[in-house]
Amino acid sequence: MKTWILENKGFLLGLVLLFVTRMSFADHYRVPSGSMEPTIQIGDHLFVNKLAYDLKLPLLDTPLLAMNAPTRGDVVVFAFPQDPSQTYVKRLVGLPGDVIQVRRGQVRINGQELPEVRSPLPSWDPRLDGDWIVPEGEYFMMGDHRDNSSDSRDWGFVKRAQLKGRAEFLLWNAQWSGVSLARFGDGL
Repeated sequence: MKTWILENKGFLLGLVLLFVTRMSFADHYRVPSGSMEPTIQIGDHLFVNKLAYDLKLPLLDTPLLAMNAPTRGDVVVFAFPQDPSQTYVKRLVGLPGDVIQVRRGQVRINGQELPEVRSPLPSWDPRLDGDWIVPEGEYFMMGDHRDNSSDSRDWGFVKRAQLKGRAEFLLWNAQWSGVSLARFGDGL
């Protein structure tokens, strides 16, 4: 066994570096739901820049250095606040200190109307109406398909430490019918 390890040390080191790189700098995420339609489809795989916001300690996900502030409009991959073992993807709508108002599916941020990403569906649910003030160090996330999205309106704010990275572009779409590269490289 020792001889095999010595003979393949370059290959094994490459695997370790690949694993650490994937865990530290970049990753991909598969979208399981339609809450981000039409921007992101069910089965899309996204390229995630894990250095977009913070440099984190490999394997432990502990922030070491703040790199950039999250920006309104970013498509963010994060640990779900109510169950950090789950990963979610949503659009960052509210920054710390923002006042968010939702009325009949229309979103206002600090009094300014946010344009629709998708037309409201007839099934609009008035239970999601409300007002929120985003606390310091936290963010308000919403799905682009506002009427079919469980998001900050339901489960609250996302802390900066829970942000895993910014989704940069589409890699591929994988469904039972096969894999499609038709939208490869499309920005988000």
